[in-house]
Amino acid sequence: SSIGTGRTFNGAVTSRHLGVDFRGAVGEPVRAANAGVVTLVDRFFLGGRVVYIDHGAGVVTGYLHLSKVLVAVGDTVTRGQQIGLVGATGRVTGPHLHWNARYGALTVNPLDLVALDW
Repeated sequence: SSIGTGRTFNGAVTSRHLGVDFRGAVGEPVRAANAGVVTLVDRFFLGGRVVYIDHGAGVVTGYLHLSKVLVAVGDTVTRGQQIGLVGATGRVTGPHLHWNARYGALTVNPLDLVALDW
């Protein structure tokens, strides 16, 4: 799913998809979008196993539905470093990576970050 897609329940849009989904097989590597510090590693009902990275300047990225996490809170990571494995944890219909990004209090399209030199 792409960012902003409406989620429909009983014929009404109830929420928006706040990230981008990448199809993948369970166990495929998940890599950090950029250097930063791991601020959250946890497991949630909807998001499953998650990792959040603070990249500084107000930019935070999240990686959800992981089958395995390879980092811990406080770890410094580099761009492209493997931080986990694709999974199907949480509320999902199949294995994938859900990638989201925030700039301060704003949800932003993480794909827009790819084009930046950040």
